Amino acid sequence: MAGPLAGSTGLSFTAFFLANFLGGLVYVPLAVGVGYIVGRHFGVVLNKIQLIEGKLEYFAVGILGIAAVAIIAWRALTSRKAARSGSAR
Repeated sequence: MAGPLAGSTGLSFTAFFLANFLGGLVYVPLAVGVGYIVGRHFGVVLNKIQLIEGKLEYFAVGILGIAAVAIIAWRALTSRKAARSGSAR
């Protein structure tokens, strides 16, 4: 996209080549460095996440169970109220 955009704006080949080359000199080492750092330290972070995830799994299942019981109880109570109010008329 940079090439057609540079050509449509009238940028000379020399200026485009120089800017593209300097951008590559900055961008490539930066991208490789970030990838290296993330790859080198990601295993430690992933292990910590897995330990926390194991504990949170039980908590989430408990919360979902409580929510399911609450929803079922609420629906049962509201359906009984509706049945009572319908039969009283």
